[in-house]
Amino acid sequence: MSQIKLRSYAKINIGLNIISRRADGYHNIETILQQIDLHDLISITKHSSPEITVRCNNPGVPGDAKNICYHAVKYIQQETGIREGVKIDIEKRIPVAAGLGGGSSNAAAVIQGLQQLWRVQFDARIIKNAAMKLGADVLFFIDGGVAHASGIGEILNPITICDQFFCVLIYPNIEISTTWAYKNFNFSLTKIKKSVKLAHFFLNENKLYQMKNFICNDLEGVVFQHCPMLAKIKDFFYSHGAFYAAMSGSGSTIYGLFRDFEGAEKAMKSFRMPFQSVFAQPIFSRQQLELAGNAAVIDSGR
Repeated sequence: MSQIKLRSYAKINIGLNIISRRADGYHNIETILQQIDLHDLISITKHSSPEITVRCNNPGVPGDAKNICYHAVKYIQQETGIREGVKIDIEKRIPVAAGLGGGSSNAAAVIQGLQQLWRVQFDARIIKNAAMKLGADVLFFIDGGVAHASGIGEILNPITICDQFFCVLIYPNIEISTTWAYKNFNFSLTKIKKSVKLAHFFLNENKLYQMKNFICNDLEGVVFQHCPMLAKIKDFFYSHGAFYAAMSGSGSTIYGLFRDFEGAEKAMKSFRMPFQSVFAQPIFSRQQLELAGNAAVIDSGR
């Protein structure tokens, strides 16, 4: 096998509670990470030398040593002793700096893809350490599906969501820095609206359709103040039948969740602002992911 092609799936955050600020500068959080079928396409081709090259069709994504996928390969090479190089081509469909985890997903897909390309099974410790070095969300994307995340996002517990839903995402062509959002977050202005522990809500089999009254994204306050248009998009979703609407992560993507396809389609067609809108469905399990086309290989060349 000399080449593989993979799908690299996005995620949304269902709720985001910021618990505390840590001594290392990070924040302890609680969130539900839900994988969705919006995806990038990644091609990994063997090099005869140890060289690693990265190319992307989006000029806003760094190439070569600045790209998270480059660092993923470099770490795996160092830990396994495998010196084969690769050429990575990324076709971006997931908006950049949008709160959808595109970069982290790309890195996880590359780690999984290298096992297929090199016909090896990496030790679980190597995969976990690589994911943690690259970013907290990377570990989630290794298995995907839906999980309760805590700590800085690295403590993951898979959960079950029984209610089906359909998702419309709107990306308003605004890049939000995660570092900026957390740095400007003000603890004294949060918790005005009563919220519950996300783990408690889902583990006690509360219906997804009841989330509007209990679950929020704490970063919406600071980000919406900076970009009032995002609040208007969220209001649009609720006025067009969404049972829940929120910002994903630190933004700027706003999504609306709908009970049925018809409702999601109608809302998407009604949106009049000149922004990118995408229809997506949730991926609840590893088995679903494989049936959808991969996390693994969807095509190969010899």
